[in-house]
Amino acid sequence: MEIILDTNFIITCIKQKIPFIEEIMNLIPDAEIVVPEQVIMELEKAEKNKELKIIDRNAANLGLQLTKNLRKIKLNKKYVDKGILEYVKDNPDAYVATLDKELKNQIRNTISIRGKRKLAIS
Repeated sequence: MEIILDTNFIITCIKQKIPFIEEIMNLIPDAEIVVPEQVIMELEKAEKNKELKIIDRNAANLGLQLTKNLRKIKLNKKYVDKGILEYVKDNPDAYVATLDKELKNQIRNTISIRGKRKLAIS
């Protein structure tokens, strides 16, 4: 079973000091955490974006470091959210770690932040 990480989820977890990889493995011990190539590209772009606050750029940098050893998946859509939706349709057992309300409404298996420090399956 795969857990797909979304960009905003990674950055928010880092900013809130949530050890998301460890937390996900506690929630679903037999899961494989994967990261779309497009999410890596978004993190790289955010890391270099001088218009973002330094905390966001630093979170993107740490996100890149934390996801470096995870398996990368390729989404067949230009936009990450549409690609994730398509991927989940082809892999119905997959979970998506996201904060995006629209994605959460369209996907059955999601992981999100509860409160300020905990992850939960919804």
